[in-house]
Amino acid sequence: FRAFLPYISATPEVKVRKLEKGRDEFLILASDGLWDMISSQEAVEIAAMHLRSKGGTPTEASEALVTEALRRAAKNNGITLDRLRSLRPGRTRRTKHDDISVIVVDLSQLLDMYYWG
Repeated sequence: FRAFLPYISATPEVKVRKLEKGRDEFLILASDGLWDMISSQEAVEIAAMHLRSKGGTPTEASEALVTEALRRAAKNNGITLDRLRSLRPGRTRRTKHDDISVIVVDLSQLLDMYYWG
């Protein structure tokens, strides 16, 4: 019976593939709050722009993705990003957007270690 199904599933969406040097630059791990607002391709473009900028870091790329998702959530709700950010965590803010967690992993050093020891 559908009413007994859990609201949250602990089953992750997993894909496995071999990393390729020159192709795989970074990995984006994120909750559905990001993917509800931003397509995979848009997320790649945003993260790449921040990682490739001079001195760009995974932290900056992660923060840029969260900011863009919040900006879109604010726009969808007819409020400013500042207003959305000023809302306290809880029921009111929860009606505006889902939780958003993002980690960007820079694979360049990992791939160098893998290919060159």
